[in-house]
Amino acid sequence: MKYGIDESMRMITERKDKLICQNIRKKISVCLAGSIVISVLLLAVIFDYSGFEKLAAEQSVYGSLMLSEKAGGYIIVGIASFVVAVVITLFCIKLKEKDEKRKSENKNKYEEEA
Repeated sequence: MKYGIDESMRMITERKDKLICQNIRKKISVCLAGSIVISVLLLAVIFDYSGFEKLAAEQSVYGSLMLSEKAGGYIIVGIASFVVAVVITLFCIKLKEKDEKRKSENKNKYEEEA
């Protein structure tokens, strides 16, 4: 026999941990890419609703963009960004709980077999 039982179990456990780590990295990269896309979309919406190109072209009597008649767009974008942030946070929490549950089940499974 090339390997003993203890050596085989150690190698299996190391491989399992490596695969779990790779899976978590993939999930994190997907969440990061989604967050970047959402951020870019929110910036596009802010630029569209702010009327910044019109304000830059003409002299404004207001000291801030928030005081213009287009301030409703900022409120909509603020609410939308808050909702998106809450959804992303809940999604990440759910992924973390699922991973912890799977790890504890695997740990209990290996303890019962030993």
